[in-house]
Amino acid sequence: MDLPNDQLSALRQVAIQPGSVILAPKEGVEHKKMYVVCGISGNRLCVCTVFINSEINPFILNRPNLRALQIEILKSSYSFLEHRSYINCANQEHCNITELSTEDCKYLGELTNHHLAMVRSYVLKSGQLTPEEEDLYFAP
Repeated sequence: MDLPNDQLSALRQVAIQPGSVILAPKEGVEHKKMYVVCGISGNRLCVCTVFINSEINPFILNRPNLRALQIEILKSSYSFLEHRSYINCANQEHCNITELSTEDCKYLGELTNHHLAMVRSYVLKSGQLTPEEEDLYFAP
């Protein structure tokens, strides 16, 4: 039995949680990007995400403060990786949870608890979130 699109989207949204890794289109980028959900608002409408990249951008490599916000992850730890990659916690994106639950998106897996804790810590250390955003995404 096929479910209507709105029901499929609702199911995808329920599955999304902090640590979820989702392959999704990114405006202005030719290929899909791996999003890591690092925080979700209490009403589950808004998510804070960071990206997994296959290499560290030279701009970031030349800036120690930004380089310190990259987390190396290995293919041996995550079946969805093709090679060693980096979670970029220096820049966060905020979006509606529906943007990560369309037919164009694919759930890839979950970060380990260790890596999720690192992502959350680095995102907060980045200084990019306002106090209101910190409360929105990371309040207990």
